[in-house]
Amino acid sequence: MSNSLVLAIAWNDKSRGAFWIAVVGGPILNACLALGAAITTLLLKVRYPQFSWMRHLLLSLSLPAAAIFVDGWIITSMDLHGSL
Repeated sequence: MSNSLVLAIAWNDKSRGAFWIAVVGGPILNACLALGAAITTLLLKVRYPQFSWMRHLLLSLSLPAAAIFVDGWIITSMDLHGSL
């Protein structure tokens, strides 16, 4: 949901703001999401000892990392204009 919002903002801008989102805003957003998911995963492990925390921690870190590259690729594929 949050990555869709980032892409919608970039689509409306299509200039320096979109490029900033691809380079700075999107990675910061996804790093925060990864950190929140990792903390939640560890809290679930404490609460439920049988919880498979390693798989969830791997997904919590790798999916937002992949989203950074996908967001950047989509934004740079837009018809960006203006001076960068």
